[in-house]
Amino acid sequence: MSFLWTFNVINAQLQRFGYANIYFHNWEVSHKNPKEDGIPFHVFRNTGTPMMKRISLLLKLWKRMDSVVFEPFEEVLDHAINKTG
Repeated sequence: MSFLWTFNVINAQLQRFGYANIYFHNWEVSHKNPKEDGIPFHVFRNTGTPMMKRISLLLKLWKRMDSVVFEPFEEVLDHAINKTG
């Protein structure tokens, strides 16, 4: 998936629901080549340093946006529970 697609999909999630939960598999940010473990190329082609650069850029872009707040997931759940009460 392209960087722009990822950015737009997560922004749409933020606008629609007010939050986005972003999860990364440990092998996505690892410098170990998953090919050794039998994972196909298309799954790991942007892992390691390329993925870390993408994550860093996404975070920098969102930090510039006043409407984006970073919170631990536990706090997001607490807000949701307190709303529904």
